[in-house]
Amino acid sequence: MKIEFWVQGIPQGSRIGARAFQPKGQEHHQAMIYPAGGKDWKKVVREEAKKHKPEFPLAEPVRLALRFSLPLLKSFSKRKVEAIRNGDLYAHTSVPDVKNLQASTEDALKGIIFRDDSYVFSALTEKYYGDPPGCLITVETAE
Repeated sequence: MKIEFWVQGIPQGSRIGARAFQPKGQEHHQAMIYPAGGKDWKKVVREEAKKHKPEFPLAEPVRLALRFSLPLLKSFSKRKVEAIRNGDLYAHTSVPDVKNLQASTEDALKGIIFRDDSYVFSALTEKYYGDPPGCLITVETAE
């Protein structure tokens, strides 16, 4: 079985990292820093995944392919923007990183497309600049 769909929106990672701090007179604390749109991205992915979900969440090994398309930079030349819009691929090499994008998207698919993200035995995640921003998600069962 193969499920493939496009999610339009600005992809966000699950978390940026941890920041340690110690308020005066209190114990050491650590806080997780989450990106502003992280929860919104998961919500958008869930909404679109529900339109393509199988009768029951898959409970078998699956391959997951994620191709993220991140917003174009304002500093890009008109020629580069046109090339990207015509299908040329330009690797995105800044934040958010591939691991966090994959984690947030897997979390959003969990319970809808597959029962748990532990069923993902193979994953290919790529990120490029693109217009419109979003993610092409492909889930395929191992046969």
